[in-house]
Amino acid sequence: MFNFKDISQLGSLLKEAMQVRQKIETLKEELAKEIVEGESGGGMVKIRMNGKFEVLNITISDEVFSEGMADKSLLEALILSAFNVTSEKVRLLAKEKMKEIAGSLEIPGLMD
Repeated sequence: MFNFKDISQLGSLLKEAMQVRQKIETLKEELAKEIVEGESGGGMVKIRMNGKFEVLNITISDEVFSEGMADKSLLEALILSAFNVTSEKVRLLAKEKMKEIAGSLEIPGLMD
């Protein structure tokens, strides 16, 4: 037999899903405005990235090039490390903001 109570519950779930979707779109817009900075080598290389994981700026300290310190492999390692630090900070920021939106929703794999 067809149960109309189930239809009203389905409608409620769909409404909630639409609200969550709108909140996620708003979050994406907010994250695009967030700026995060990471560094490596004690500040020798700094990377600024927005919440959309777009690199905005890379700063390499003059110290890297002084006293023959700079070789290609060192510079590559410093840039890679700074990028990884910065992108992890962005990931954690996005995860934290998503938790605020999701609240008590249990959605497996949402921000893994």
